[in-house]
Amino acid sequence: MGIYIQFSCSTFYFFIWICDFYPPHLLKLTKKIIALLMPAITIGGFLCYVTSRSFMYFVTDDMKLGYWYLFVLAFFYLLLIPFRLKLKCDKLVIKVLIDAGLALGVWIVLFLLSRYVLSKNITNILSLNSCYNLWPFFILGYLFRKWDLTKEIMRRNWIFSVSLVSYVSIKLSLDNGLKMHFIPLIMSFCAIMSLFCLFGWRENKHTVFDRQLGLIGRNTLDIYIYHYFLLQMISLPLLGKWISSTGNYFIEGVLLILLSLSIAYASIVIGKTIKKSHWLGKVVYGRFFNILI
Repeated sequence: MGIYIQFSCSTFYFFIWICDFYPPHLLKLTKKIIALLMPAITIGGFLCYVTSRSFMYFVTDDMKLGYWYLFVLAFFYLLLIPFRLKLKCDKLVIKVLIDAGLALGVWIVLFLLSRYVLSKNITNILSLNSCYNLWPFFILGYLFRKWDLTKEIMRRNWIFSVSLVSYVSIKLSLDNGLKMHFIPLIMSFCAIMSLFCLFGWRENKHTVFDRQLGLIGRNTLDIYIYHYFLLQMISLPLLGKWISSTGNYFIEGVLLILLSLSIAYASIVIGKTIKKSHWLGKVVYGRFFNILI
């Protein structure tokens, strides 16, 4: 981590002549990180017990039995501290360039740490490979919100059209054997922009469909941490072979949607049940730290 610390310090001193550094509220940041890490540690640890794996395997596994996302997200919140620079310069272009430079710099540092500097064990413990792969999407979403670009994107329908057409074209090219290093990154970005526009346009809708989307959106943490237990009850390889044998994409799509919705709603029920217990809710979701800090 020495290179990252050195990078952060050099970035701070480079910009000190045009900005005043003010970190986010330390207490709020601490609570946010605890709220992400505690479900991963408690529920992930219980999944280790269910699957007869050691907790050390969970810690040293790059994917954390599937719970890598919460560790990576907590790490990303720490990496956002350099972006909380209160600039003395009022020019928007300069502010955007500084953020873009910081974002690129962090991405390069994550690449160097995960590929050349740290050992494989340390890289796996910190899930740095996932950090490197997902940082562009995370920071792009943060900057969109920071600079209030969401409404601007919604007003420009051509962004949705280009993203959708590009995604379909790239997907067909990949199916036909196209292989390029950054193609999956571009395809993922196009998919995100397309979905972003679709869901954004439905923001003020109040149909049954939108209410159900809202319910799922408000409970994504519960769906994420509990769905792995439900997947243990399903023979996914057998189901996959049966679906592949049918050769019917319509049946495959309907079954996958029904299965996904069933798992999502069951995960929500499990989460709400656990939250009914004040003690379990405090332990699993890290709320007991609110009393301590």
